[in-house]
Amino acid sequence: MNWNAHKKHKREFLEQMGDWYLQDKCTGDQTVASIAAKSGEGGAATEVDYISTCCSAEPLIRCHYKDKPSLIPCNGSPPFEAKNSEKSFW
Repeated sequence: MNWNAHKKHKREFLEQMGDWYLQDKCTGDQTVASIAAKSGEGGAATEVDYISTCCSAEPLIRCHYKDKPSLIPCNGSPPFEAKNSEKSFW
């Protein structure tokens, strides 16, 4: 994914390939503070608190683009590149 300059696209490609395990609720700036606050007295969250709250055991697969590699068929998604408007990876 290093060839891509946009963070949004990197995440989309990782999700589409089945390489994304981070829950949506853990992507914001306040995530660490909110998990620490929920962990009990003093807000001393452990590594287990973060893992159990944020990490999925299964990949979080989402389709974004029909013309890019994907773990599942994404034929109903729009193309990433206009020149591939009719082409599907599958």
